[in-house]
Amino acid sequence: MKRKGKVEPSLVYDIARVAFTECNICHRCSLYCPFGLDITFIIGLVRRFCFLLGVVPQRMFEMNQAFMATLNQVWMSQSDYIDTLFWREEEGMYELKNLRMPMDIEGVEVIWYPLAAEPKAGVYHIDRIAKIFQVAGVKWTMVTMNDAWDSSNMPMFIRDFFTMQRIVKGLYDNAARLRAKKLVLTE
Repeated sequence: MKRKGKVEPSLVYDIARVAFTECNICHRCSLYCPFGLDITFIIGLVRRFCFLLGVVPQRMFEMNQAFMATLNQVWMSQSDYIDTLFWREEEGMYELKNLRMPMDIEGVEVIWYPLAAEPKAGVYHIDRIAKIFQVAGVKWTMVTMNDAWDSSNMPMFIRDFFTMQRIVKGLYDNAARLRAKKLVLTE
């Protein structure tokens, strides 16, 4: 009120530091607020303002850029993603003879969406999930028909609503197209 709408850049940077480093938007504080304030919503709103002003931690900004361009956080191309799935299927057959990485199968019980780090850097997670589903007898699939396969949705943390919605819509559109009953996301 005292500033009459004039805010110094240093104040914006201080606010951004608090909003991005001292709160992880876990929502626990809102559960115990005696005034009924939704602190998570308030911090999210502050992060949205910071995003619109371009005051976002560099790593978060870079991940958001990756999502805007590729719909995944690790700049992985669709062809590299598909190659990784075939590679992991081949490697996994050494432990489980009939292991398959089902891709774009319609009418499945489960569609599994990995985090982008799994096909990029933690590829063994893909084998493990495939083995679990196969041994459990679950009819499942992974998506390869379009770029919407990374479930991490990092733009949510800086409140880039447009990119957030593109990701979620892509995941749901894939599930609807394949008529999957359940979506399973890593984490």
